[in-house]
Amino acid sequence: MNMSKGSLQRPTKRLLESNKSRWSLRGVPIFFVMIVTGIALFTRPAGQHEKDQSTKRKDDLVLLQDKALRRSSLNGVDYLWQLPSSSSRDQYRGILFLAHGCSHSMIDWWTPSERCPECIGLPEELAIVDIALKRHLIVVAMSSLGRHSKCWSAEDEKPVADVLNELKDLLRVPVFALGASSGGMFVSSNLPGTDLKLSGYVSEIAAPRRLAESVPAVFITMNRDSRTDEKAAQAVERLRDLGVRSKHTRLEPL
Repeated sequence: MNMSKGSLQRPTKRLLESNKSRWSLRGVPIFFVMIVTGIALFTRPAGQHEKDQSTKRKDDLVLLQDKALRRSSLNGVDYLWQLPSSSSRDQYRGILFLAHGCSHSMIDWWTPSERCPECIGLPEELAIVDIALKRHLIVVAMSSLGRHSKCWSAEDEKPVADVLNELKDLLRVPVFALGASSGGMFVSSNLPGTDLKLSGYVSEIAAPRRLAESVPAVFITMNRDSRTDEKAAQAVERLRDLGVRSKHTRLEPL
């Protein structure tokens, strides 16, 4: 599913311009409120994840002192990630993987810096990263391998799962995902089928082609997109029937 960036950024613009209707279902700020709600739905209180192992390598411990944005590579695939600057290691609540939409990439999520001079820091993406870091989540982003359409596909499953599994082993926290449009389809349809144990996802304006019936989910749809809206509603109904935590929020037209 490929939607224009303009259609995704209009809710953000409205959010940044007004905080008057923060909890109103008719107000666009619910867009980010629901992202926070989705994260809160999945994350466990700090201290409940596995404790550090005494055998962890010293170089890992040194690595985790660096709270600035960093660029790493695994099997030739680059990714960007950042630790919460205000959190100690025992406060980390999870890893949040961010999946961009078509025609975009991982450089959307951060402003330019020494480690990512090509980053462009789009407003909506920056806001999401800020929310996640403040909730003690480690933020990770990658670019889809197909750089022609820049959409996500099955070929991205293993590289993404490999990176997230490596970070999960290092940090010993659960993994969550958030994606928009093509990214939403990827985190809801592709990622749950990998060897990564995904603890939950938030899918914006996308419903899964095949539903992972054991993974908690939050769907955010636009109510004029009736097809996606209906599929998301069906997915939530199915998950609730199975006793799996799920939520569906519809955005009103501007």
